[in-house]
Amino acid sequence: MTRAAILAACLALVAVAAAAQSVTVYQTTPDLKQALSSQPALQFSATAAPEDLPVITVDDTQRYQEIDGFGVSLTDAAAWLFAKKLTPAQTDAAFKLLFARHEGIAINFLRQPIGSSDLAVTFYSFDDLCEQTTKACTTPAGMSDPQLKHFSLAHDQEYILPLLRKALAINPGIHVMITPWSPPGWMKTSGSMLGANPETKEASGLRPEFYDALAKYFVMTIHGYQAAGVPVWAMSVQNEPLFAPPTYSGMKMTAEEQTKFLREALAPALAAAHLSPKVMVYDHNWDRPDYPETVLKDPRAAALAAGTAWHHYEGDPKVMTKNHEEFPNKDQWVTGVQRWGVAERQRAGRGGRRTDRRDTQLGAQLRALGTGDRPEPRSLCGRMRHLPRPGDHRPEQSKRTCREAGGGLLRPWSRQQVPSAWRGAHCLQRA
Repeated sequence: MTRAAILAACLALVAVAAAAQSVTVYQTTPDLKQALSSQPALQFSATAAPEDLPVITVDDTQRYQEIDGFGVSLTDAAAWLFAKKLTPAQTDAAFKLLFARHEGIAINFLRQPIGSSDLAVTFYSFDDLCEQTTKACTTPAGMSDPQLKHFSLAHDQEYILPLLRKALAINPGIHVMITPWSPPGWMKTSGSMLGANPETKEASGLRPEFYDALAKYFVMTIHGYQAAGVPVWAMSVQNEPLFAPPTYSGMKMTAEEQTKFLREALAPALAAAHLSPKVMVYDHNWDRPDYPETVLKDPRAAALAAGTAWHHYEGDPKVMTKNHEEFPNKDQWVTGVQRWGVAERQRAGRGGRRTDRRDTQLGAQLRALGTGDRPEPRSLCGRMRHLPRPGDHRPEQSKRTCREAGGGLLRPWSRQQVPSAWRGAHCLQRA
């Protein structure tokens, strides 16, 4: 047989093999009526495609962004529902759907509030000098704890850390990021965990004399989490530092204040403790790109910073491209949104130039179901963006499932698949 004949025979075999390959298809629709739903397999064909069909060209030599993970947040409210309102079997089933590689969607990024957030049962920190309530947590005048003698992870040890360990046992590749909505109230100008005074709306801030105490607070939190079997992969120093809410935990921190804190307090504290989490600066909206620019232009702060964390509520995602061009050695993550998505970063030297994608998201809250007794967090399905408040739309509680009421579940359950204990749960309709 001639070489030409052998070559032709080989090409024919390759064509037959390619045509015989099948493609496994899973489909998710925007309304989540189908969510990772199995579809009929497709087959490659040796025949030419019709000219009116789109052509997708895959060039695996081009490298752009790396994706660190798909993520959620196991908030205090979500963890409370899993631990207090679902049965162990229901929690196990939900965690498999969330974190398992073969039986679920393999979530591998958890942005964890340290202390109370807007999705919490009470106001709390890891060094409280006040009474935890559902309204506020204000430290009596003159009280402080700069040596953190009252530091304790007891709150998280009750149900948050056990659930984090459960998730890590299912998916050891999970990245855990920690972020405070507020430091302990005694570290702040207001003495309160609230972001602002409810009456005057005056924003709270970090008292300069407690910069070192807050840095030590982060070190003790990381050490405590690691000792509890939850390694900390990344952190930011303040959630949404330009927003000071008067109704839940928060704190205003200017770019100049964050720069000074990173440079003079956090960097030395982490170095002395031999800790090296990825430190993300800013952690707020696209509408203020000048904030991370200010921080990253400071050489000592930039030496600690791994990159910038963004939220998508305001602004244009194209600012991420400018940030990459100005700071090509720093990564970027989108860490705060209201829907499912991914945490995406730009890796220097990989040719990354575009990150103006609205589907690069992290921060959708874990979906949980329970019984909903006041004043504890009510049971939700769909996006647990906030706890129900007066005026929230609640579809009629009948035999309809949350799926039928418009709330949505983790996957398109049928009525028979939804456990009967879940069917009476309140549902919040999608925004």
